[in-house]
Amino acid sequence: LDGVSQLGFDTQSLELLISKGFVGVTPYGGVGVVRSKATASLPAPFTLSSESNTATKAFVGLNWNILTGNLALEYDRTGEFPIANYDRMREEGYLRALVPTELGGLGAGYLEMAQAQQALTRGCASTALAVNMHQFQIGFMGDMWRRTGAAPAEKTLRRVAEEGIILGSTGAEAIVAGDWTTPTIAKRDGDGYRITGRKYFCSQAPGMNVVRVQALDEETGDILIC
Repeated sequence: LDGVSQLGFDTQSLELLISKGFVGVTPYGGVGVVRSKATASLPAPFTLSSESNTATKAFVGLNWNILTGNLALEYDRTGEFPIANYDRMREEGYLRALVPTELGGLGAGYLEMAQAQQALTRGCASTALAVNMHQFQIGFMGDMWRRTGAAPAEKTLRRVAEEGIILGSTGAEAIVAGDWTTPTIAKRDGDGYRITGRKYFCSQAPGMNVVRVQALDEETGDILIC
């Protein structure tokens, strides 16, 4: 997997937690400090700025083992998509967190999103894994818009901010040998393309509004992100 060694994320934390269980109900509280640093060393023309952050926190809560456990197990057992969680994330602005503020988003950085995803994972790991496939696309698109001002990127980012649309991803291919490519073909059809191919799974398909597809331009041989 190329590029992973060019990205770095380091986090250190210290927490003091006090809890006491009572027949399936566990109240708890604590304090903590988290220090994080994200770095990137990418070849031109790609650029990502390094970010560092130190945050303190105080927290209290109540863990009701029966209800929260049953909810998680029900999703795992039936394969049901967590629609309610997505509705809540849309209401709270989580789906537009990485959209630049100029386009109606919250302007969060990658480090902030990584920390938010860690917190979300504690509540529902499946939701965090699925929505990450939306978030990484929004982050990439936001960086591209800041560098180039690309109109298609701006249009999509504004829709995320205003309409709360969710981006799905179909990057998986049946065979990847040598230099990465795709057997999916994009053929010119009027002002757009007709896409022909087979993808082996689609992230968060039940909740998405727009899907990202990688395809090979039949005329130029270029890999397109459609």
